[in-house]
Amino acid sequence: MEDRAAKQPSSVSRRQFVTGMGAAVVGGLVVGGGAGFGAGWAASGPDSGGSGGEGTAGGTLKIGSSLPLTGFAAADGLEQKQAVTLAIEEWNARGGVLGRQIEYVVEDVADMAPETMLSNFRSLTTKSNVDAIINGYLLFSGPEYDVVAESGTPYIHVNTLESNPETYKSNPDKYWMTFMADPSQKWYGLGFPAFIQAIEAEGKWKPAKKEIAIITASDPYATGIADNLQASMQKVGWTVSLFEKIVAPLNEWGPILQKIRSNSPDVIFVSDLTLGDIASFTKQFSENPTPSLLYGQYVPSLKEYIDLAGAASNGVVWSTVLGIVPGKQADEYRAAYEKRWGVKPGGSIGGILYDETNLYLTAVAMAGGPEDRKKVCDIVNRNWYRGLCGVYHFTDERTVAPYPDDTPDPATGVSHLYVQIQNGEQKIIYPKPYTESTFELPAWF
Repeated sequence: MEDRAAKQPSSVSRRQFVTGMGAAVVGGLVVGGGAGFGAGWAASGPDSGGSGGEGTAGGTLKIGSSLPLTGFAAADGLEQKQAVTLAIEEWNARGGVLGRQIEYVVEDVADMAPETMLSNFRSLTTKSNVDAIINGYLLFSGPEYDVVAESGTPYIHVNTLESNPETYKSNPDKYWMTFMADPSQKWYGLGFPAFIQAIEAEGKWKPAKKEIAIITASDPYATGIADNLQASMQKVGWTVSLFEKIVAPLNEWGPILQKIRSNSPDVIFVSDLTLGDIASFTKQFSENPTPSLLYGQYVPSLKEYIDLAGAASNGVVWSTVLGIVPGKQADEYRAAYEKRWGVKPGGSIGGILYDETNLYLTAVAMAGGPEDRKKVCDIVNRNWYRGLCGVYHFTDERTVAPYPDDTPDPATGVSHLYVQIQNGEQKIIYPKPYTESTFELPAWF
């Protein structure tokens, strides 16, 4: 990994970062996150001392996405689409990018089958001729890297798969246009022991046996998390009492719950991205619960999860290696999202796509337009961009560092947040300085 200390933006104070007044540093240029900064600045043209290009008025700029608008992840897909749309509308309302209005083209990847994903990417790059693909996560990511490499289309995503930075590293000259704007999935497993130790130190909970039950779906994303978790928990003296791999979707959890109830582990860790799976597991577990912490990985971040699981969701813990941090910037985003769409956004995926869109469009403005794609990508790569979820700065692996797992300073990375559902509300309980509440022992104990 590169020497990040040499690039740390020393002008960003922790207080500024937490209150939403932080900055992102691009060489000697300081830029703030969000369309409020980007669109207003871009309308007047790029900085004459650092853009290295002239803007061209007229024409449009096209952003494309391949999102799950139907299928098991449709709730996530809709929020992603609405967040990108919101960011684009904010830029367009302020004059667009260098006088250009922005168009948005969305293809439905449904259940994320590899063939559907590839068809969408070929359509976006050849039929729609988008200037960039701004995306969320794809469970079987990998083959699309060759599609964007062939067309030279900037591709910013949050697949969270360790295989993506490995692909980039295998041939940087070929995959120069690719960026994974979040940490690898490995940090879900590697960072979990520190969280467990932190809440134990608070004194409200103590593991009886230091045993954990791990349930994972069979896709590469979920299994990567589970494998890293198993190794990291064993390193700190824990025993994996159950390691169960399921094929999603799965709505009947009786046989697995019987195994859990026969052993009563201290922690139940479920790594599965299917909303219905996690909601049904939670409800069926609550019918005869064990005194175990229940961790639902990412899915409980969705509003629909609380709607489906109801009161059984209270006490559940989840995390995201890229989540919206508290502060003025987050409050403004949530207010704008709710005003535009009539619902509140979740604590993660919408904010991420909003950040990705603003990160890319700011780079386009600085480059003088989208035509010189290598110049745009070079700016994306060297930016320190302050967004809703922290500071995006790409490593040599074309991914970003999570705080506190891989960087000790919240002003030099994005945020790995742990959240507990308390009385129907999402409350960040780890790490500091982002905590909104402390861990509460679930009622089922």
